[in-house]
Amino acid sequence: MAVTPDGRTLYVAAFGSSAVGVFSTAQLESDTFVPSAASHIPVSGGGPSGLALRGNRLYVFTRFDNAISIVDTGSNAEIAHQTLHNPEPSSVTVGRRLLYDAVGTSDNGEASCSSCHVFGDFDGLAWDLGDPDAFPPTGTLNNPNPFRLTVGENKNFRALKGPMTTQSLRGLANAGPMHWRGDRTAGNDPGGDPLDENGAFLKFIVAFDGLLGKAGSITATEMQQLADFILQVTYPPNPIRHLDNSLTAAQQAGRDFYFNITSDLVQPCNGCHRLDPSMGFFGTDGFSSFEAETQDFKIPHLRNAYQKIGMFGMPALNSAINAGNNGNQGPQVRGFGFLHDGSVDTLFRFHNATVFNTGFNPNGGDTTRRQVEQFVLAFDSNLAPIVGQQITLTNTNAATVGPRIDLLLARAGQNECDVVVKGTVGGVQRGAVRVAGTSNLFKIDRAADPLLTDAQMRNLATTPGQELTYSCVPPGSGIRIGIDRDQDGCLDFDDADPTNPAVCAAVATTTTTTLGATTTTTIAPAPCGDVNGDRVVNIGDALVVSQFDVGLRPCSELTHPEACDVNGDGACNIGDALKMAQCDVGLTSCPFTCGPFACR
Repeated sequence: MAVTPDGRTLYVAAFGSSAVGVFSTAQLESDTFVPSAASHIPVSGGGPSGLALRGNRLYVFTRFDNAISIVDTGSNAEIAHQTLHNPEPSSVTVGRRLLYDAVGTSDNGEASCSSCHVFGDFDGLAWDLGDPDAFPPTGTLNNPNPFRLTVGENKNFRALKGPMTTQSLRGLANAGPMHWRGDRTAGNDPGGDPLDENGAFLKFIVAFDGLLGKAGSITATEMQQLADFILQVTYPPNPIRHLDNSLTAAQQAGRDFYFNITSDLVQPCNGCHRLDPSMGFFGTDGFSSFEAETQDFKIPHLRNAYQKIGMFGMPALNSAINAGNNGNQGPQVRGFGFLHDGSVDTLFRFHNATVFNTGFNPNGGDTTRRQVEQFVLAFDSNLAPIVGQQITLTNTNAATVGPRIDLLLARAGQNECDVVVKGTVGGVQRGAVRVAGTSNLFKIDRAADPLLTDAQMRNLATTPGQELTYSCVPPGSGIRIGIDRDQDGCLDFDDADPTNPAVCAAVATTTTTTLGATTTTTIAPAPCGDVNGDRVVNIGDALVVSQFDVGLRPCSELTHPEACDVNGDGACNIGDALKMAQCDVGLTSCPFTCGPFACR
């Protein structure tokens, strides 16, 4: 939102409507405002999400195309649209619009998938979306999904299913069929796999016509674009978990029970709610189970249990749950809790289901139930707790900030994040990234600069005005965020346009600043390994060769393909990239002697 300096006009970004709303604050205060299309300013690009007002210009950030629209507030019309650098792949930028764009995905422009799946998550509500006309002619659909436990019951899906809470669209990868029942499944397709998440998600295409009111739905191509996007959306770090990824004593005791004690006469908690981050399983591996309910359910993941806290108190109406604390608990934060229908208020009460009595009661009773609750609330997630943490080092706060930097580096050493450093050094914006596999050495954003030790990096901040901000970023993103913004192998300081992967610095004699010292760089023949033409063999060359090897970069884009074959096997591939990276961090001797290689 943005308000004019005189307080008379309010501008509001309408993310799903590709427009900015213009409101008279006086009319809003007096409740006389009448909605009208005349109060909307259409903006190209789509997904307006940020506003900045200066004079008679309103600057609107449009998320769908990562651009800025400039609006003349006198005419309430867009007068310019400028795209910005965006490192996201097309699979993200193309598919994102289909989640949020109400104009394009509903005929009256009022609803999109994100109306319920808010920012790809959930709305905290339950909906009864059963359709009596579904699954003709019998009203049932074969359930082909794999089961962890079944007792010979009728597993088929029925057309009516009752109220069920909105599930998140985050973290769908490696989770198999979808919906609480798993009724969005590819298992009924000819040759289909019930654990195929892409095939399962494509079944949601019926929602555009049936729920959003998009006559004829979206195209199959658009649905695949949405699937390609959604299956990359993941969960954030668990905010309950300690930043060093350790567990409290109670959480650890709960974890021990979760993995080791038979909880329901059949298996431990992990027998159904499988936790194996190496496989991408965070409480589910896509299997279903019989649970003595009126219908079978897919076993749900547990990463977002902490988000569902807020419902307290449950009448003693379910004989399958131990009685206790069933009175009125006063005002509630949420109206829905746990299970498919949100009927159970807390995890502690869920652990009081009578089926778990033989597991909990002989092994600590309610104390253990609380411990397992604490573990599930701190459940593992796709990203480690340290990801996203950031701290700024100045010339006065080393004693305070130092331990946090130590923690960032320690977790990076456990491959939980990449550490990048940004700051102004010698009056110039600079960047660095911790080199993976080293004892906290940093690669700077200029190819000719040597690696810096942890102490050398911190020492730069002792000069007033040279504050350094350390960030733990998702694993694998450190080079892009820290030193090579456009991922062209030409490091940012050397790059004539670090936002354009088609442009790198020209090879010329220049005078540059090297962290406080002045040096002269002259033209020199490309050494063996210098495929990107920056005259140095480093991680930038390794990145370019890796991209070429997997088909992300044509050979014609290698500045010096003849300098690629550093291992002398007659090819240019990941083996050469590895030796280049090892050379950069001092793990192998260089310079190299290149074998013959040329683009064909």
